[in-house]
Amino acid sequence: MSRWTFALRPPAGRASYLGVARDLTLPTPPIPVVAGLVTRPATPADFPAMVAFTQAPDFKGNRLKMADLERRYHRGDVCFMVSHHGEIATLGWTRFDNAGYLAAGIDIPLRANEAYVGAIFTRAMVRGRGLVTTGSLEHLRWLKERGVTKAYGWVRSANLPMLRTTKRLGWHATSHVEQYFLWFGVRIPIANIVTVADTSDPLAQWCGRERIRFRSGLRVFRQGPVDVPAGRKRSPRTTIETE
Repeated sequence: MSRWTFALRPPAGRASYLGVARDLTLPTPPIPVVAGLVTRPATPADFPAMVAFTQAPDFKGNRLKMADLERRYHRGDVCFMVSHHGEIATLGWTRFDNAGYLAAGIDIPLRANEAYVGAIFTRAMVRGRGLVTTGSLEHLRWLKERGVTKAYGWVRSANLPMLRTTKRLGWHATSHVEQYFLWFGVRIPIANIVTVADTSDPLAQWCGRERIRFRSGLRVFRQGPVDVPAGRKRSPRTTIETE
C-alpha cells in the first residue's frame, strides 16, 4: 500500500534564486587584457557556430536550435559572444523587455534604461581563464554606452562560482526568491517567498511587490538579509507581507 501511495504522490520541488543588480552609472573595474579574446554582439551569421557551441559534449545548458536563435533575435534579444582564438568560449543573453525568470513563472516587465542579463554559458574547457570576467565587463560597458543605467540578473543560490564572479564585477544581491512547486511535465508554483534586502533601495525595487509577478501560487513578501551563503539560515527578523 505504501508503494502505491508513493507512486501516486505528486512530485514536488524547491528552487532558490538570488536576484542581483548592477548600477551602470558607477565605474566598472578595470577590464583585464586576455590575449586572443574578442567580445561582440552576435549576428545571424554567427547562428550556425552558436548552435554547434551548445551541442558540445562539455556544454551545460539548453541545446539551442536555429529556430530558438531566430526567435530571440526577432524579439530584440542580444547575445553577447566571447571568442577566444576564433572559438566561441562564452555566450550571454540580454533582454530589454522582461527581467523575469520565465521558466520558473516569474514575470518582471522592464522599464526604460533597464536590461536583464542572463543565460551565461561557458565551455568547461575554458573556465578559470578569466574569460567570463573580461566578457562580462565588456558586456556591461556595451550596455552602458547604449543608455542602460540598471542591469538585473538571476543566480541560483547554490552556484557559488557565479556568485563570486558577480560580486567581483560590482553586482549586488538585492533579493531572494524561494519557490515551492509541483511538477506535472511543467512547473506549477504553489508558493513564492520574496525577500528584498532594502525596499527603499531603487536598485532593489525590481523585485518588489509592485513589479514582480508569478504565474501561480501564494506570494509572500518580506524584508531581510539576502546575501547569505548557501546552507546558512536566514535571520527570522523580517517584516512579512502576504498577498
